[in-house]
Amino acid sequence: MKTAGTHSSKWSTAAVIFAIFAAGTAVAGVLDDPATDIAGCEEVVQPAKAQRINFTFVGEESYDNPDHPWFTETKATAMSEALAQSLPPGTDVAFDAPARALYFGPIGSQEGNPAGGITTARGTIAVGGKTGPLTVSVQKSEEPPGPCFEGYVDERRTLDDGTVVDLREGGVRAYTPDGTSIDASADDTLTTEQLLDLVTAPGLRVSTPVPAATAGALGICTIESFSSTAPPIDEETTGRLNDVLDAIPLSGLQFDRRLGSLLPDEWMTGGVCESLHAVGAAMELTVEVIGGQPFPPAVDGVVPHIPPDGLVVERSTKSSTGQGNDVTPRTDTVTVTRASGTRIVVRSSGADPLPFDVLETIATADGLDVT
Repeated sequence: MKTAGTHSSKWSTAAVIFAIFAAGTAVAGVLDDPATDIAGCEEVVQPAKAQRINFTFVGEESYDNPDHPWFTETKATAMSEALAQSLPPGTDVAFDAPARALYFGPIGSQEGNPAGGITTARGTIAVGGKTGPLTVSVQKSEEPPGPCFEGYVDERRTLDDGTVVDLREGGVRAYTPDGTSIDASADDTLTTEQLLDLVTAPGLRVSTPVPAATAGALGICTIESFSSTAPPIDEETTGRLNDVLDAIPLSGLQFDRRLGSLLPDEWMTGGVCESLHAVGAAMELTVEVIGGQPFPPAVDGVVPHIPPDGLVVERSTKSSTGQGNDVTPRTDTVTVTRASGTRIVVRSSGADPLPFDVLETIATADGLDVT
């Protein structure tokens, strides 16, 4: 093993600033001598005068980022499915929005952003009577593993396929031969060996082909039309609502995923929603469902007449100005408020949105009610 301070080490005399990126935190320090032995490490460096620096980068993130052509919407879905399949048997993932349910999110630009080029899946898991957070990050990197940092690596292993794995308390990082860096961290929910199973899953590597017919990424959806937040809609109720949506006949219409794909919204309003894209057409369909809304609703400050069926139905259209020869996009919306306080909003956006009758068929479907 080489240690910082020996003439054979390229780290011996230089003051090196290193960063470990996890949960928005960088740890910076100057490397000092001497370093102790770490199993499996040829070279060990010791950080001194460690200083914690919190950072936040705000920038555009996307799935089809030209700076990172390996990462696409379908790749995100395939990686998320591979991660789910690599969890220990009997693991439950908390029901939540995709960004909080172990779904790999969009990737940011690396320019001026030390955390750029990384896609991360976060969620809360329960297994073996323990509950806690799990975070898995994946990045394409041509850099070799480098030396082991004392205090941040407890053991280094080299696997039969050439993958180098660094183990630490509560976390594991793998450097695979195809240039993938995969980091997984959990508190007390998973053992080191279980984390090792995650970071060595073939489906998480950047070079693994995406299976045919893989769905696109789960779009970020939010509840935009609500008067007050409501108790969260649980997984069982969401499943029932999705069954109702799946039973609605939509002759001739095909979307990138099934109509019953409701999930908790990103803003944690208590509602569930979905964003679907038409196959072969520039049209988007969104569905929102939330309970606990006032009834009857005031429309433009006026309380409407309540029909015998107890449904208040509103229609609206909003157009956006196109540029050049572009066709002006339009958003048509049907909002239904039920006597139970459930509000359903169905929107269709694009140059040729779905007819209002179709939107209303979805919004007024029997059983599409939180209660």
